[in-house]
Amino acid sequence: MKKGQITMFLVVGMILALVVGIFIVISLSSTKRTLSPSVERSLRGGDSVRAVELFVQECLESSSDAGLREVLNTGGVFPLQLNGVSVYYVDVNQQGSVLYSRPAFLDGASRVVENKLAHCLDGLSLFSQYNVDVSSQSLPQVSLLPTITDTKVLLDFPVSVILSDRESSLQSFSVSVDVPLESFLVSFETLISAVSSLPSRSYDPSQWSFLSSLVVPFGMGLSMHSLSNTEILYTLTSQNGVVARFVTRVIPVMVPSVITVGVSSVALPAGSSQLVSVVAYNPYAPVIVSPVVVPDDGGLVVTRFDANNFQYVCVRDGAYTVHMQAIDTMNSPVIPIVQDVNVVCGSGVNVAPLQGGSSSSSSSSSSSSSSSSSGGSQTATASVS
Repeated sequence: MKKGQITMFLVVGMILALVVGIFIVISLSSTKRTLSPSVERSLRGGDSVRAVELFVQECLESSSDAGLREVLNTGGVFPLQLNGVSVYYVDVNQQGSVLYSRPAFLDGASRVVENKLAHCLDGLSLFSQYNVDVSSQSLPQVSLLPTITDTKVLLDFPVSVILSDRESSLQSFSVSVDVPLESFLVSFETLISAVSSLPSRSYDPSQWSFLSSLVVPFGMGLSMHSLSNTEILYTLTSQNGVVARFVTRVIPVMVPSVITVGVSSVALPAGSSQLVSVVAYNPYAPVIVSPVVVPDDGGLVVTRFDANNFQYVCVRDGAYTVHMQAIDTMNSPVIPIVQDVNVVCGSGVNVAPLQGGSSSSSSSSSSSSSSSSSGGSQTATASVS
């Protein structure tokens, strides 16, 4: 390379460096912080303490509004990068802790607001230009009081305002920002509860309109989007345009068309009785089990004792089979659940506990029933339509 070419490159490089330097200086000067007109008016009017109070309140309002919107929109408390979106993450049917909780949310949101506020309060140094010395010996402490329509933000921040002839102190500040935080929290909790009780509501688009209807009373609109076959992104929008996002992760549950919980056995002497719990397979919600029909010969009397138990009373010797069909009304589609209980009534028979099964909450329902006999065994049948 010739000497002239090298010189030319050096000159061009120096010119570029100079241009960049000038651009940086101009940018810094254009973004230099200044006091707001209301604060400057108080300073010019000689009310320096009021000027400092206004400055802190302005910082608190802007930091609170920006911080809460960031937390709701981008998951500033429980960040998880998923398909490029940082959101709250709730795992509703897997083992492990659920990340969302109201106390954790409010605590994390307060920390986000405090971080933004601390940066804004650096501007208190501007008061030195007006011969006002402002100092604080502690960091700002923020508390959030959410309501349906807005959020009240309380700030504990001891400040000393030192003038040439006196010193004044400020400590407590408060503002209200137009972020309906309580409406968002109640909407989060309502949707999480609905999906936890029936996970198919999350991954079955035909049920999304139902979920949307749940948040309407809180002034929210809801849209849902499948990020994968297990992750659903929920976007809530308030009436004043504030947006919140969170994700649920649900592993689709394979639901059989009929669930048979097996045969249980009871043996008890004639003239005695025993409580037998309702057996039902239902991991998400109570089922409805109809009353049991008494066999025609009256040798076994079966009545509902309470929500969880039937009372079996042996009147005389005999063998019986009680057949019950329950309906899990909370699942989609509806799932019939079949349970059989064999009962032996006999003199001198020792009472034996029910073998197998577990109790489950249930409630009575109208039913259609029938009874039949075969050999020495009576059959009682109950079903729910």
